[in-house]
Amino acid sequence: MAGTTVVTRKTSTPGSDVEAAVKQVNKLVVDVETVRGAGSDSVVAVSELIDDHATFKTLADDTKTALNLDTTCIAELKTTYNTAVTAIIELNADDNNVCNQIDYAHTPDGVIAGSYAFSAGAAVTIAATGWVRYRLNAIEYAAEMPATITLEDLGDISQNNFNAWRIEIDALGAVTAKSSPTVGGYSTAQICLLALGGLAPTANAVTLGYMTITKTGSAFNIGTDNLTVATATATFYYERACRKKISGLNAALGAASTLTAASTTYGHGTINVNRNGLKVAQIAAGAAQALTDADVISTTKYGAVVICTDLAGTSKVSLNAAGTPGVTTMAYASAAAALVAINLVVDRLPAMFVPFALIQVSNQAGGNFTFKTTNWDATSVTSTITDAGVAGWDRTIASGFNSHQITRVAIPALLTAPNPAAVASSAGSAVSSSSPATLSASKPSGTAEDTAGDLTAALIAAESGTVIS
Repeated sequence: MAGTTVVTRKTSTPGSDVEAAVKQVNKLVVDVETVRGAGSDSVVAVSELIDDHATFKTLADDTKTALNLDTTCIAELKTTYNTAVTAIIELNADDNNVCNQIDYAHTPDGVIAGSYAFSAGAAVTIAATGWVRYRLNAIEYAAEMPATITLEDLGDISQNNFNAWRIEIDALGAVTAKSSPTVGGYSTAQICLLALGGLAPTANAVTLGYMTITKTGSAFNIGTDNLTVATATATFYYERACRKKISGLNAALGAASTLTAASTTYGHGTINVNRNGLKVAQIAAGAAQALTDADVISTTKYGAVVICTDLAGTSKVSLNAAGTPGVTTMAYASAAAALVAINLVVDRLPAMFVPFALIQVSNQAGGNFTFKTTNWDATSVTSTITDAGVAGWDRTIASGFNSHQITRVAIPALLTAPNPAAVASSAGSAVSSSSPATLSASKPSGTAEDTAGDLTAALIAAESGTVIS
């Protein structure tokens, strides 16, 4: 009969070990039959596990389908995210551009508009007419010119020498003329105007222009001599707008500036500038150009020189970080300190001078470094030259060497990033299969035929009592 094990055996001698062993084997057969028989706990459990496997397979298939949908959705979301990142990058750039546009429209401190004029008459003061509108500390003002402007008097101007004044107006409309610092004056108009680069402007004031005066035959006595006294010549220069907007490169240099190797000179490409509001003729490229002054840098110190277009706008002139024309000793403790100093000079220079290159020198040798004498690559000397930039107006460079960005920044282009597409894939659906039921079968248990340990106790032994192994 299927599912039943029948064993045919010879009759054992009653009471023998063989008979006892056979009895135990028979008991085992009965127990095995009980476990594997139809309706037994083990058969029911196996059947339930088979059914549960099918349920688990359905559940796994549903989960896989849902994961595939989610993977597609995630891929689309990634593409959308990347598109959004591209758009944000463009928007950030445009935001910076727009901020520069607004900053350009809101002119920094300086003259905004007006019609004013200065003149030298039969008086010891400057005659002024007209009006001016200007911005100071981000606030706009408008004022009529006073009839006369008094010259600051630091001492007489030596015969044939020149002196310069910076003409300024404050928030109250008061106009003053601040003198270049050297008593006795300077040998040329260019030098006395350059010297204003070393003169701090009046606090909370805007520059309107400049005046130079010279006199042949005798000294000029400021505050005593009329500006039109015999052999005296007065010249006026105006700043009709913010200096940052009217003086700067209008194109990149024709070639990068260089320091001549094993030498004391420099080279530059063609120079194209707007000078005090007007474009001037291109200045030709030059090689092996000499600096203006033989300035000095003390040992283990730093220094800097700015190179500008000259007063005529046809050539070049250099000026040290002290803003003092002529031989000057610089002893800045660091390159940063020297840079701060030269940036101040650039900010104070009259608009007739356009900075286009900056030379910085670190002198760590055992002696002084002398411009025009010591080579750029001398022992323990490090020298660099940097050209001014020509990018559009940059509000973040409010002052210093590279702040004269006269070109208005371009209007930003439209965004190139496309609008993100809608997610096309459907979201993963809920799993349709149900969880398997709890097993109902009981754990298989031992029977009365095979109580714990009775098989061990029935091990077959010889007559002597020794277990047969």
